[in-house]
Amino acid sequence: CISSAASDVYKRQDVFDALREIEADAETAMEDAKAKAVKAGVKVAGKVADKANDVKEKLSEVGQ
Repeated sequence: CISSAASDVYKRQDVFDALREIEADAETAMEDAKAKAVKAGVKVAGKVADKANDVKEKLSEVGQ
């Protein structure tokens, strides 16, 4: 029974270690996703600014 109890302790430790590893992987994935979202947001903002400048130039041409 003592070896069974020791085996259970090791199994529990293995489970806890696996959960910590999964948590670390999830945190890394979340940080990567945040970085990609920021990068995509910057791209979209740049495209919107380009279109706004195009419209501004066209309005300026019409106004002259």
